[in-house]
Amino acid sequence: MALFSIESINDHVSMIDIELFGIRRAGAVFLIKGGLSCLVDSGTPKEAKGLIKALDSIGVFPPDHLILTHSHWDHTQGTPILCREADKRGKQIKVMASEKAIPNLADQSWNSAMDAKQKFENIADAEKLRNGQVIDLEGVEIEILDFSGHCADDIAIYDRENKTLIAGDALGYQVEKSL
Repeated sequence: MALFSIESINDHVSMIDIELFGIRRAGAVFLIKGGLSCLVDSGTPKEAKGLIKALDSIGVFPPDHLILTHSHWDHTQGTPILCREADKRGKQIKVMASEKAIPNLADQSWNSAMDAKQKFENIADAEKLRNGQVIDLEGVEIEILDFSGHCADDIAIYDRENKTLIAGDALGYQVEKSL
């Protein structure tokens, strides 16, 4: 398994190409670093081991926080794997999501409409985030924005200092077709 590429967006935000479904540049998660670290989304179980390896390579596993932009399985199902690996290392990841996403995360069976063959793990005990809430990552403040549209429980994360908006399932990241 090749190491996922990590690209700097600004002084605090990096984008990690998780090669969603094995396709380069098909999906990404984001890492925000101040004194504390925050991962935005976790991908699927297939990408989780590579994501751990990528974060280990830059000394940021486990991240302090994990914010899920919405409850779709391709953004959330890496979470249980990341949390179990953090537990093995004697650490915990604080998982957070929109207050609207909490019921869907706690009962992931609704995701079977997207893939009936897949087994989905429930994500319990996620901290509720509210529109306008500010999280201080010790030197970097991020604001939670209600971003309903793609999904009713969508949020975006706004890096105030750098005026950088992170949204799940945002189009525009170039997909490179592998033949």
